[in-house]
Amino acid sequence: MELRKNNYDIINGEYQTLNTGNPDVLAYIRYNENEQIIVVVNFSRQLQQYSLQTNLNHSKYLIHNYNTEIDSSNELQAYEAFAVKVSRNNL
Repeated sequence: MELRKNNYDIINGEYQTLNTGNPDVLAYIRYNENEQIIVVVNFSRQLQQYSLQTNLNHSKYLIHNYNTEIDSSNELQAYEAFAVKVSRNNL
């Protein structure tokens, strides 16, 4: 709830799915003229690889359900999910 209250774009703004190249991994972006938030979710119980056209480096991590760093390996553990706030320069 705290995340939704502090990030207007999660409940308002435009929504667009992002191609991950993997049917077990969902990614989408919520955005308006001020902010952009990307959510990535592994819906499988196995390690999954994914790819995004968006650079997540220098993004602000908002939430992550694993107690590890999100790195550039583009791998998600079983049921791993995260949300990041990205700048328009990264898209």
